[in-house]
Amino acid sequence: DPKRMKVMHACSEDLEVIDHHLNTQSVNLVDTQLAHAFLSPHFSLSYQGLVEKYCGIKLPKQQTRSNWLRRPLTDEQITYAEKDALYLARLWLAIKDRLVGMERLSWFKEEMTHVLGQTADEPHEYYRGMKRAWRMSAQQLAILRGLSNWRELEARRRDVPRGRTVPDEYLIAIAEAPTVTRNFLVGLLPKPVALRYAKSLMEIYERSIEEDELPPVLPPALTQREGRVVKE
Repeated sequence: DPKRMKVMHACSEDLEVIDHHLNTQSVNLVDTQLAHAFLSPHFSLSYQGLVEKYCGIKLPKQQTRSNWLRRPLTDEQITYAEKDALYLARLWLAIKDRLVGMERLSWFKEEMTHVLGQTADEPHEYYRGMKRAWRMSAQQLAILRGLSNWRELEARRRDVPRGRTVPDEYLIAIAEAPTVTRNFLVGLLPKPVALRYAKSLMEIYERSIEEDELPPVLPPALTQREGRVVKE
């Protein structure tokens, strides 16, 4: 509903889930963490920290790392979840007043529009962000692209983090290898990973070598000096 304001805190992961399951893009939504970043250099302040700062209320943190997969939820978890939303509207109004006072509301709105317009990375694009990928040849990148695409879909299928399937460093080592055999993979990978995935990795490697459409080589990583400039 474009007429109804939505308020969230640190919404990027929530938006990924909404996009994935509902195939819809959120509109008229504000992120209190991002809004606060236009008032302070402390970008990643927690919801509890912002509520205390702007509303003068201390929220309990004890349930943050409790088991939210277990059912039924405890009374303590339900109370915690209620309070995790209770002050959002009030918090946004307080931050908005300060943004208006500092003439920065338009800055925030521009950035929020950019955030809402972003889409989640496609599985076949993930390889571009891997360390050392920029040093690889087009042929090696084609293999890495195939491996990372397979790994992304496998991680989603099993509903586990990427690192719980085959970590990046192993995919890069496989992509850089002149040939890949079962013995090579058994020597390279942790035993449980090799047992589960050696066959799939060899198939993806062989299939990716036959790719006609090679990806372009990637631009070089930032120098130390460039990295410092970006950080500043």
